[in-house]
Amino acid sequence: MNIRRILYIAVFCAIAAFFYYNQQPSDITTVPQAIKQQSVLQTFKAQTAQLPEDLTKAAYHPDGIYFPGDYQGQAGNEFYVSLAQGEKYLTLKYMIRATDSADRLEYYCKDRWENYRPPAGKFEQYQLQDGAWEKVD
Repeated sequence: MNIRRILYIAVFCAIAAFFYYNQQPSDITTVPQAIKQQSVLQTFKAQTAQLPEDLTKAAYHPDGIYFPGDYQGQAGNEFYVSLAQGEKYLTLKYMIRATDSADRLEYYCKDRWENYRPPAGKFEQYQLQDGAWEKVD
């Protein structure tokens, strides 16, 4: 075989390898950081909980949070917050969605039910007792 032909093939392979290993990905996607259960618990423990305005005026306060077994804190996941005001209670369904900036998630109140609590045993349940969230078994 001709030496010149081997040399051309080697140079071509070296140039191709150089471009292959030095190319920059043009479509970098960022995965938003998940909303962890602890973050939700801390938010609803504080007086500045993200409750709809009409409920804060009516003096409802969180007394239980319910996470489905497959909760991962990603967009499309949901959790439930039960609120109490004396003998009355209601449950809010929160849904997690992506914000306009692709690297953040937020949750919003999607639905509410009066005098309803999610069934026991189907959710990871936390109750607010003496200012701290405690897991209910």
